[in-house]
Parts: sequence; C-alpha cells; structure tokens
Amino acid sequence: MCRRWLTTLMFACLLLATALGCSSGGPPESDAEVPDHQLWFTKSTKESTRKYFAHYFGPSPRSADNLAPDYYTRNFLSASGEEGKHAAYGGFWRDRPLERPPISGDFRLQDAKWEISTAQAMGVDGFLVNILGLNDSSYKVYVTLVNAAVELDSRFKIVPMVDANGEAAAAATPEQWGAAMTYFIGKSSSYSLPDGRFLVASFAADKKAPSWWSDRLSAISSVNGVPVAFHAGLLNLSAIDAFAPIASFIGPWSYGADPAAIRSIWPQAAAIARASGSSWMGSVLTQNVRPSQATFDEAANSEALRASWSRVIYERADLVQAVTWNDFSEGGQLVPSVARGWGPAAMAAYYAEEWKTGVLPRILRDVVIVSHRDQPLEGASYQSRQTVLMTRKASDGATTPLRDEVEAITYLTAPAEVTVVVAGVTTSYVAPAGEHAMTFPIGTGLVSASVSRNGVEVAAVDSPFNISKTPVSQDRQYFFASSLDGTIGQHPLMTR
Repeated sequence: MCRRWLTTLMFACLLLATALGCSSGGPPESDAEVPDHQLWFTKSTKESTRKYFAHYFGPSPRSADNLAPDYYTRNFLSASGEEGKHAAYGGFWRDRPLERPPISGDFRLQDAKWEISTAQAMGVDGFLVNILGLNDSSYKVYVTLVNAAVELDSRFKIVPMVDANGEAAAAATPEQWGAAMTYFIGKSSSYSLPDGRFLVASFAADKKAPSWWSDRLSAISSVNGVPVAFHAGLLNLSAIDAFAPIASFIGPWSYGADPAAIRSIWPQAAAIARASGSSWMGSVLTQNVRPSQATFDEAANSEALRASWSRVIYERADLVQAVTWNDFSEGGQLVPSVARGWGPAAMAAYYAEEWKTGVLPRILRDVVIVSHRDQPLEGASYQSRQTVLMTRKASDGATTPLRDEVEAITYLTAPAEVTVVVAGVTTSYVAPAGEHAMTFPIGTGLVSASVSRNGVEVAAVDSPFNISKTPVSQDRQYFFASSLDGTIGQHPLMTR
C-alpha cells in the first residue's frame, strides 16, 4: 500500500514538474529532428576536437569466411569447435557480430564499410587498429579498413595501434615499422593532430622501454617525412612519468568493467598525466567476460558502461578509447551483436555526445533497454559439460557485489509508467523524463518491458533471451534488448 501511494505521489510530482517546464526532455520541435537509426537523441553537427575512438581487433571482422553458418558459429560459439580446442571452457566466444547471409564480391571490403558506417552512426570518430604483425592476415584487415574509409569518403579515421604484446610487432625493426606506416600516412582516413603530427597509438606501451618506442617513432617520421605524435596506452599507470617525455597522449588500456573499480582506481591519473605534459586518453568499457581465461568482471548490467563515461566526462578526457569495438574473446564488444544488439553502442553514443558538447543531448523519442544474464549465477547446470568455469577477476580497486538482476533503463521525453515482467512477475513504476534505471530480481523465464503515457504505449521490448537453469555453457555476460526497431538479428546462442 505504501509503495503504491508513493508511486502515485511521484507521478503527480513529475507531471507537475513537466507542466512547469522543468522536465529534462520533451517532444521533438520539428520533423527535422529525426534521430539516427537506433538513437533517440539529437546529435550535434558541430565538429568537435574531442574524438571518440574504438579499439579494433583485426582477427574479429564481421565475417571470417562469408559462409552460412560461418566460422564463428561453427567453431568459436560451439564447445566442440576447432576440434574441441575450447571444450574445457564451453566455447571460445559467448557472442558474435550480427549475422548476415553470404554476399558477392569483395566481402571483406563490404564488411569493413558496414562496420565503419555503423560505428560512425553510433558516434564513433575512428578505429584504433591493433597491429600484431606486419605480414600476417590481420594486417590485411587494417589495410582493408583504410581502403573502406577512403572509399566511403567520410570523416572516419583509421589510427595504427602498435601492439607491444605481439611477437611479430615486437620483432620488427624501426625501419620496418617506418615502412609499414607508409600505407596509413597521406590517406584521407589518416588522423593527424591540429598541428599536423600523425598519430601513432600503442597497446601495452609499458611492455617496452620508452627508448624502444622512440627509435620506432623516429623511424616512422624519417621514412615518411612527417612529424609524429605518440599515444602511450599503458597497462600500468605507474609508468606515466616514464612515458610522458615521449607521449602526446597517455591513457590506460582499461580499468576493467567493474563499476566500483572504474570509480576508484587511480582517480588522479588524468591529473598526473597532464602535470607531466601529456594529454589524456580516457578508456570506456562495457563488459569483460573471458571464458578462455576463466575470468569476468561484474559489470552490473549497464553500470560499467555508464561509470566509464561518467569518469571520462569528469576527467574532461581529450580523447576516448572504447575497449573494444570487436574483440569477442574479451567480451567487451560494442559492435552490434547477437547477444547485445545495438543497445550498448547507442547508449555509449548518448554519453559520448555529452562528453563532446558538455551538455546532455535532447531526447527525441522514448526508449527502454533491458539487460540481464540468460542464467542465474548459482544453480545452473551446463549442458556442454565444461570443466573450466569463470570466476571474478581480481581488481586493484573496489569491487561491485555480484548481481543477479534484470535492469530496465529508460530515456524518456516526459514522465511515463514503465511495466517490467521478469519470469511472470510484473512490476510497474513511474520513470522521470531523461535517463532512469531500475533493477529487479532475476527469475527463470522471459523478460519484457513497456512504457505508457496517458494510457498509450510508447515503447516496448520483448527480450529474445530466456533465463534458464540449464544453459549450454556458463555465461557471465549481460544480454541487451532495446525497444528501438525491435531485436532484429538477435537470438539465443544455443550452439555446442
């Protein structure tokens, strides 16, 4: 009775606030304010000096072989794939890019164009392409991305990211690196700072001495006749002082995908980097689920994503790197996928707009996004009979309590009633204009959510993922489903 009275009072107060003009949202002012596909807000048309990059992992393009079912379904999602190589941990991946039928022509180039166009629609300005070697098959993916970006004739940028963990990359001489960068330099898709310096990024820069990097940066500059700027992507931020003399930008690979850790680890890192003379590249992460390494982070539904963006907004980061666009082995992918659809990428675009402009974007249409696991944390029986199970990854900072809940997050033009059904249990509440998140206990069954205003349904979504105690394999990722354009292309990942 008390909860019902409180809800009624809350709804009345919110309606009064709207009438007084205090709402953070509102209906579109004109037909010209039509949001992009899967987005619910206005995007600024003004060019920003703040660039939002996404880390691109070459071994995981949209399709590996242009077949149906493709290599990912046959071998990475299946516990018996690649001759049982991944059987112990129930399969290499727990998600995959949105599937497509085989296409004719140069499918790799067409896929690269799709990924670039999709990323750009989601607010991403470019890819940091992780380079493991100079002659391997993944390097060809990076070349394809450059060609695709040039053919699209867009403002999307392709930035080379030297991986110090890659054996082939580490073995290459400075002169070889100088020659390898030639292909990137001078293209319309290359990225240079306002002063003309060509940006070279790095992964795990602290795996090599600053002098090792200086030799390669000097070679890139001398071979190509261009000034070079360096981004030092660090695994350990204690190396900031060592790399500041050679780095235009410094930033972490990530803080993990635990909201508490994101908020607590090295809160002074950006200030230290700037005091040392470097600009700051912030890091954002949605999830971290690694079956082959038997670890995961408690992302707390969408909280890790939101905490990441809150941090870079607070830090006033000069650049941002999303970790990652498409590394499915680490479970942090933003590319629209079977398990997550467009929801996380669209949410990231919303916060990126705030980071770039300094103000929350205007909400043009109502949306509800639900997220949940497809199995409870305890009591599940895995049908793949895997023997290696994931446990929470150790953190250098605080940790978020393990969560077994469904989340409904709304972005509304005005207050409205939200109804969430979890395994047959219905809960209704009033959500305010703007962003609002609520969580509910997990159950065994299906999840749905709807939004109504003045008795009219304005948004609804049925999650295609059943919560089951008998899943194929252990899975600690959160599945997402958005009310915008349904859940086309999303389906249960039930391979073995």
